[in-house]
Amino acid sequence: MATEEKKENPMDKMEYRMLGGTGLKVSCLGLGTMSFKSEEQAMELIAAVRKFGVNFFDNAELYGNPCGSAEKFFGSALKKLQEKEPKLYRRSDLVITTKLYFGCGDGEQANASDRVYGVNDKSLSRKHLMEGIKESLDRLQLEYVDVLYAHRLDYLTPMEEIVRGFTDIIRSGKALYWGTSMWPNYKLVEAYYIAKINKLIPPVVEQPVYNMFNRQFLEVEYKPLFE
Repeated sequence: MATEEKKENPMDKMEYRMLGGTGLKVSCLGLGTMSFKSEEQAMELIAAVRKFGVNFFDNAELYGNPCGSAEKFFGSALKKLQEKEPKLYRRSDLVITTKLYFGCGDGEQANASDRVYGVNDKSLSRKHLMEGIKESLDRLQLEYVDVLYAHRLDYLTPMEEIVRGFTDIIRSGKALYWGTSMWPNYKLVEAYYIAKINKLIPPVVEQPVYNMFNRQFLEVEYKPLFE
Protein backbone atom coordinates (compact mmCIF):
# COMPACT_ATOMS: atom_id res chain seq x y z
CA MET A 1 0.00 0.00 0.00
CA ALA A 2 1.50 3.28 -1.07
CA THR A 3 1.97 5.83 1.68
CA GLU A 4 0.43 9.23 1.14
CA GLU A 5 3.07 11.88 0.58
CA LYS A 6 3.05 14.51 3.32
CA LYS A 7 2.34 18.00 2.05
CA GLU A 8 5.08 20.54 2.64
CA ASN A 9 4.36 22.92 5.52
CA PRO A 10 6.35 26.18 5.50
CA MET A 11 6.11 26.38 9.28
CA ASP A 12 8.28 23.28 9.56
CA LYS A 13 11.19 25.26 8.10
CA MET A 14 11.04 28.22 10.47
CA GLU A 15 11.57 28.88 14.17
CA TYR A 16 8.83 30.96 15.79
CA ARG A 17 9.17 33.01 18.96
CA MET A 18 6.78 34.90 21.21
CA LEU A 19 6.72 38.65 20.71
CA GLY A 20 7.79 39.99 24.10
CA GLY A 21 5.25 39.20 26.77
CA THR A 22 2.40 38.72 24.29
CA GLY A 23 0.85 35.57 22.87
CA LEU A 24 1.80 36.53 19.29
CA LYS A 25 4.11 34.14 17.43
CA VAL A 26 6.56 35.69 14.96
CA SER A 27 9.19 34.10 12.74
CA CYS A 28 12.75 34.68 13.93
CA LEU A 29 13.46 36.12 10.47
CA GLY A 30 11.35 38.83 8.89
CA LEU A 31 11.13 40.84 5.67
CA GLY A 32 11.44 44.62 5.67
CA THR A 33 9.85 46.59 2.84
CA MET A 34 12.04 49.70 2.81
CA SER A 35 13.63 48.81 -0.54
CA PHE A 36 10.42 47.86 -2.37
CA LYS A 37 10.38 49.62 -5.75
CA SER A 38 7.52 47.89 -7.57
CA GLU A 39 4.59 45.54 -7.08
CA GLU A 40 6.38 42.84 -9.08
CA GLN A 41 9.48 43.05 -6.87
CA ALA A 42 7.31 42.97 -3.76
CA MET A 43 5.51 39.82 -4.94
CA GLU A 44 8.80 38.11 -5.73
CA LEU A 45 10.39 38.91 -2.37
CA ILE A 46 7.32 38.10 -0.28
CA ALA A 47 6.86 34.78 -2.08
CA ALA A 48 10.55 33.92 -1.71
CA VAL A 49 10.48 34.18 2.10
CA ARG A 50 6.93 33.00 2.77
CA LYS A 51 7.65 29.52 1.38
CA PHE A 52 10.24 29.13 4.15
CA GLY A 53 7.80 30.10 6.90
CA VAL A 54 8.54 33.81 7.34
CA ASN A 55 5.38 35.45 8.67
CA PHE A 56 6.76 38.82 9.85
CA PHE A 57 6.54 41.72 7.39
CA ASP A 58 7.74 45.15 8.47
CA ASN A 59 6.47 48.36 6.86
CA ALA A 60 6.53 52.10 7.59
CA GLU A 61 4.69 55.14 6.30
CA LEU A 62 8.10 56.57 5.35
CA TYR A 63 9.31 53.65 3.22
CA GLY A 64 9.56 53.86 -0.53
CA ASN A 65 10.36 56.57 -3.03
CA PRO A 66 8.16 58.56 -3.13
CA CYS A 67 7.34 58.19 0.56
CA GLY A 68 4.52 55.76 1.21
CA SER A 69 4.94 53.82 -2.02
CA ALA A 70 6.42 50.74 -0.31
CA GLU A 71 3.21 50.25 1.67
CA LYS A 72 1.22 50.48 -1.58
CA PHE A 73 3.44 47.87 -3.25
CA PHE A 74 3.18 45.55 -0.25
CA GLY A 75 -0.59 45.89 -0.07
CA SER A 76 -1.26 45.24 -3.74
CA ALA A 77 1.29 42.39 -3.86
CA LEU A 78 -0.25 40.69 -0.83
CA LYS A 79 -3.73 40.86 -2.35
CA LYS A 80 -2.56 39.12 -5.51
CA LEU A 81 -0.63 36.47 -3.57
CA GLN A 82 -3.68 35.79 -1.39
CA GLU A 83 -5.79 35.26 -4.49
CA LYS A 84 -3.19 32.89 -5.89
CA GLU A 85 -2.47 30.89 -2.71
CA PRO A 86 -5.09 31.74 -0.07
CA LYS A 87 -3.98 29.12 2.47
CA LEU A 88 -0.34 30.18 2.42
CA TYR A 89 -1.24 33.83 2.92
CA ARG A 90 -4.04 33.55 5.46
CA ARG A 91 -4.23 36.83 7.36
CA SER A 92 -4.34 34.97 10.69
CA ASP A 93 -0.89 33.48 9.98
CA LEU A 94 0.75 36.78 9.02
CA VAL A 95 2.20 39.41 11.34
CA ILE A 96 2.18 42.72 9.51
CA THR A 97 3.58 45.87 11.06
CA THR A 98 3.96 49.50 10.15
CA LYS A 99 5.49 52.59 11.77
CA LEU A 100 4.35 56.18 12.26
CA TYR A 101 6.32 59.39 12.87
CA PHE A 102 7.90 60.34 9.54
CA GLY A 103 4.74 61.30 7.65
CA CYS A 104 4.70 60.78 3.89
CA GLY A 105 2.93 64.05 3.08
CA ASP A 106 0.90 64.07 -0.11
CA GLY A 107 2.43 60.80 -1.32
CA GLU A 108 4.52 62.48 -3.99
CA GLN A 109 7.48 63.60 -1.90
CA ALA A 110 10.87 62.08 -2.63
CA ASN A 111 12.32 60.05 0.22
CA ALA A 112 15.36 62.22 0.88
CA SER A 113 17.16 63.33 4.03
CA ASP A 114 16.56 66.99 3.17
CA ARG A 115 12.85 66.64 2.39
CA VAL A 116 10.53 69.30 3.75
CA TYR A 117 7.85 68.01 6.11
CA GLY A 118 4.42 69.49 6.59
CA VAL A 119 3.95 71.27 9.90
CA ASN A 120 2.30 68.21 11.54
CA ASP A 121 3.81 65.44 9.39
CA LYS A 122 6.81 64.55 11.58
CA SER A 123 5.14 63.80 14.87
CA LEU A 124 3.53 61.38 17.30
CA SER A 125 0.77 63.85 18.11
CA ARG A 126 -2.74 62.47 18.37
CA LYS A 127 -3.51 64.24 15.09
CA HIS A 128 -0.71 62.52 13.17
CA LEU A 129 -1.33 59.12 14.78
CA MET A 130 -5.03 59.13 13.86
CA GLU A 131 -4.50 60.44 10.35
CA GLY A 132 -1.37 58.34 9.80
CA ILE A 133 -2.89 54.97 10.71
CA LYS A 134 -5.89 55.60 8.45
CA GLU A 135 -3.66 56.50 5.50
CA SER A 136 -1.30 53.57 6.16
CA LEU A 137 -4.14 51.05 6.26
CA ASP A 138 -5.51 52.47 3.02
CA ARG A 139 -2.14 52.01 1.31
CA LEU A 140 -1.70 48.51 2.77
CA GLN A 141 -5.31 47.54 1.87
CA LEU A 142 -5.74 46.15 5.39
CA GLU A 143 -8.32 46.54 8.14
CA TYR A 144 -5.64 46.40 10.86
CA VAL A 145 -1.93 45.90 11.47
CA ASP A 146 -0.65 43.49 14.08
CA VAL A 147 1.96 45.85 15.51
CA LEU A 148 2.11 49.63 15.15
CA TYR A 149 5.47 51.22 15.98
CA ALA A 150 6.44 54.73 17.02
CA HIS A 151 9.22 55.04 14.42
CA ARG A 152 11.17 57.49 16.59
CA LEU A 153 10.61 59.32 19.86
CA ASP A 154 8.78 62.63 19.56
CA TYR A 155 10.36 64.94 22.15
CA LEU A 156 7.75 67.66 21.56
CA THR A 157 4.56 65.66 22.19
CA PRO A 158 3.73 64.84 25.84
CA MET A 159 4.23 61.16 26.64
CA GLU A 160 0.67 60.74 27.89
CA GLU A 161 -0.67 62.00 24.56
CA ILE A 162 1.53 59.49 22.70
CA VAL A 163 0.51 56.53 24.88
CA ARG A 164 -3.15 57.53 24.81
CA GLY A 165 -3.04 57.86 21.01
CA PHE A 166 -1.64 54.36 20.51
CA THR A 167 -4.08 52.98 23.08
CA ASP A 168 -7.04 54.49 21.23
CA ILE A 169 -5.81 53.08 17.90
CA ILE A 170 -5.66 49.60 19.47
CA ARG A 171 -9.07 49.98 21.07
CA SER A 172 -10.51 51.05 17.71
CA GLY A 173 -9.30 47.76 16.16
CA LYS A 174 -6.79 49.34 13.75
CA ALA A 175 -3.80 47.74 15.50
CA LEU A 176 -3.41 44.87 17.96
CA TYR A 177 -0.22 45.92 19.75
CA TRP A 178 2.10 48.92 19.73
CA GLY A 179 5.81 49.27 20.13
CA THR A 180 8.73 51.64 19.73
CA SER A 181 11.74 51.99 17.48
CA MET A 182 15.06 53.51 18.55
CA TRP A 183 13.75 54.92 21.82
CA PRO A 184 16.14 55.62 24.72
CA ASN A 185 15.68 53.22 27.61
CA TYR A 186 14.41 55.79 30.12
CA LYS A 187 11.61 56.80 27.73
CA LEU A 188 10.48 53.19 27.47
CA VAL A 189 10.17 53.13 31.25
CA GLU A 190 8.25 56.42 31.19
CA ALA A 191 5.80 55.16 28.55
CA TYR A 192 5.22 51.94 30.50
CA TYR A 193 4.45 53.66 33.79
CA ILE A 194 2.28 56.37 32.24
CA ALA A 195 0.26 53.56 30.64
CA LYS A 196 -0.08 51.68 33.93
CA ILE A 197 -0.98 54.77 35.98
CA ASN A 198 -3.64 55.91 33.50
CA LYS A 199 -5.01 52.45 32.67
CA LEU A 200 -3.72 52.68 29.11
CA ILE A 201 -1.92 50.10 26.95
CA PRO A 202 1.91 50.03 27.23
CA PRO A 203 4.30 49.23 24.38
CA VAL A 204 5.23 45.55 24.10
CA VAL A 205 8.22 45.61 21.75
CA GLU A 206 11.20 47.78 20.80
CA GLN A 207 12.90 47.69 17.39
CA PRO A 208 16.49 48.96 17.74
CA VAL A 209 19.39 48.95 15.35
CA TYR A 210 21.23 45.68 16.00
CA ASN A 211 23.88 44.15 13.76
CA MET A 212 27.50 43.06 13.95
CA PHE A 213 28.66 46.67 13.51
CA ASN A 214 26.21 48.30 15.92
CA ARG A 215 25.42 46.46 19.15
CA GLN A 216 25.25 49.45 21.49
CA PHE A 217 21.49 49.81 21.89
CA LEU A 218 20.60 46.21 22.67
CA GLU A 219 23.66 45.08 24.61
CA VAL A 220 24.46 48.27 26.55
CA GLU A 221 21.62 50.77 26.74
CA TYR A 222 18.79 48.24 27.11
CA LYS A 223 20.69 45.88 29.42
CA PRO A 224 19.38 47.52 32.65
CA LEU A 225 15.82 46.94 31.42
CA PHE A 226 16.48 43.23 31.02
CA GLU A 227 18.00 42.95 34.49
